[in-house]
Amino acid sequence: MFAYSAVCAAQGFDPADKVNTFIGTTGPEGVKNYGGVCPWVAPPHGMTDWTPMTQVNFISQLPFRYEDKAVMGFMGSHQPTIWMSDYGFITIMPETGAPKIRREDRALNIRPGSEVFKPYYYAGKLGDSESPAIRTEMTATARCGFFRITYPAGETPRLLVEMSRLPGDEGWVKVSSDRCEIVGYNPDRMNAYKGKDMGPKLKNFSGYFVIQFEKPFAAFSTWEDSAGVSIHDGKDEMKGPHIGALVTFPSGKNEKVRLKIGSSFISLNQARENLRREIPGWSFDQAASQTKRKWNELLSNIRIEGATPTQQTIFYTAMYHALLFPRVFDEYGKYYSPFDGKIHNG
Repeated sequence: MFAYSAVCAAQGFDPADKVNTFIGTTGPEGVKNYGGVCPWVAPPHGMTDWTPMTQVNFISQLPFRYEDKAVMGFMGSHQPTIWMSDYGFITIMPETGAPKIRREDRALNIRPGSEVFKPYYYAGKLGDSESPAIRTEMTATARCGFFRITYPAGETPRLLVEMSRLPGDEGWVKVSSDRCEIVGYNPDRMNAYKGKDMGPKLKNFSGYFVIQFEKPFAAFSTWEDSAGVSIHDGKDEMKGPHIGALVTFPSGKNEKVRLKIGSSFISLNQARENLRREIPGWSFDQAASQTKRKWNELLSNIRIEGATPTQQTIFYTAMYHALLFPRVFDEYGKYYSPFDGKIHNG
């Protein structure tokens, strides 16, 4: 057992970069049964994990599958494994052109060879080969996600937020253009499978989210999709079972948009506090570097010798999967209890 240090890096021992997060995300072509894991971007034991979303997740299906060729969003998820449910999740999606709300409409092809997957970082280019690509980069802290999106020149840069999507659970979203912020909550909890309840309803449960943008919006809308898609330009608030928001930014030459998302099970104020503590500034590279170091510190507690590069990758990938759990659930001295639906100290 030893702590990761600059000496290890100098010796070429960088276990975070030996991890292949694709392992377990693939299977025989045309078969939906696969390894049942996701290429999560998160620190060890993170409360909220982040992943490209290539398919709709539910109990028995995770949001990512290696064989899929398009991305329909980037998801902040709490789904621990394939046979369990997600809860209090959020999805965002960069777009250009006309607004596209439904997942099958907004999906963008993944440019072959453009994706980089690490435990602490994701990058990929989205869009057809005939059109300019949107480059999306993603990193994460224990309770927050951080995105850097580069939009092509001459296009209208837009970001879609999907705050809730399950029937029967009303989410809420509000755009505050003066604060360059979108806030909301999502009470969705996938507690039923094939018509059977998997557990009781929880009291006072929601996933709360605060999305902060580095630059002001050019325009904003809210949207709903219950009896059909409706987009409400300039309306800053929406409540319902399938709702979200749209914001656009001034177009420029390779417009870069940075945004960070704080998550909480306690309140919007706590989500904002989690952001203040974990990502106080706007340095994307610094946040990714800090999360990489956390992975290196834990993964380097076991060092193997005499292994081939492939064996090293298998070992450290398995260790990465193990270190995703148990999840942090407290939020700086407080936590939501599903047993009584109250906030407790501890």
